Amino acid sequence: MLESENPRHSLDKTFDKFKHPPLKSVKMFDIPMDFHSILSIKRNVNTFLTFFLTMCSRTPSRYINVFFAIFYFRKGLESLGLGKKGTPVEFPVTLHVNDEELLTIQLTPVHLEDWTVGFLFGEGMITRPDEVKKIVIDESQGLIWAEIEGGVKRQSAEERKRFLTSGCGKGVTFSSVRDAFSLKPVSPGIVVTQEFLVNSMRHMYKEAALYQETGGMHAAMVASTLGPLIVREDIGRHNAVDKALGVALKMGLDPTGLAVMTTGRISYEMVAKVARFGASMVVSRTAATDQAVRLASRLGIEVIGYVRGQMIQIFTEGSRVICPSSETQVHV
Repeated sequence: MLESENPRHSLDKTFDKFKHPPLKSVKMFDIPMDFHSILSIKRNVNTFLTFFLTMCSRTPSRYINVFFAIFYFRKGLESLGLGKKGTPVEFPVTLHVNDEELLTIQLTPVHLEDWTVGFLFGEGMITRPDEVKKIVIDESQGLIWAEIEGGVKRQSAEERKRFLTSGCGKGVTFSSVRDAFSLKPVSPGIVVTQEFLVNSMRHMYKEAALYQETGGMHAAMVASTLGPLIVREDIGRHNAVDKALGVALKMGLDPTGLAVMTTGRISYEMVAKVARFGASMVVSRTAATDQAVRLASRLGIEVIGYVRGQMIQIFTEGSRVICPSSETQVHV
């Protein structure tokens, strides 16, 4: 960049040149090259990475140039059809329980066994994972057959009333708000620091491979103070939580030492799932609904939302969260 020019004006002109590459050379990072050369770099990933790392190795005064280089290179990649996000996958999956068709739901067809166990447990159709005797999955046809003890909680699927949730993909629950408020309070459990919540949320996003690939997936995780555990993903936030709870149940983890984390909004039916699981904390990067907060307060579950950067918002009592008051917002 020529030092005699106005930086913003020079960058605008540079971007114009990038859209219509001229033969004239420009000088960036003290390395003269024309934009045809820059575009050719992108055809070889290793060469491009070597070039970029060379740019980053310059003195701190060059960091602003690195920032704009990232911006312009990203625009260039997009113009070439490279660097674009993939498409989130959703697929209709029909669940049969003891040869009865229970429901058809939109799912991302990964970790379907975890989802089956988590969904059946979260809906109160089983009370232990070993009550599931067999699960057969046909991913190509979107069919799941589950065999459980005692029928569908000794109640035919036709007699169970379905409730559409506020979730993605028109989520379904068989528990009403009244059913949820009749649940027993959970045992006092995990006590965490704000740092733990922030770091666990970052870990969840880092491990969410489908989100990184598409930018359109929800993730959920069961986390403990001994270290983050398993992350599961789905197009729907409820489904992702079901998958995370399902794998935790299969592993036999103690729920009192776990916090359930999600990228999605916390609603009453999600709190009900967490209560049946036995965890005493649910955490989200976004908000919690009023019914979720009321239900959680009744059941002794801590609800924390807006875990972003170094900030969190506590929607409930907050007695099991240790954090600097200056970095915390308490919902009243």
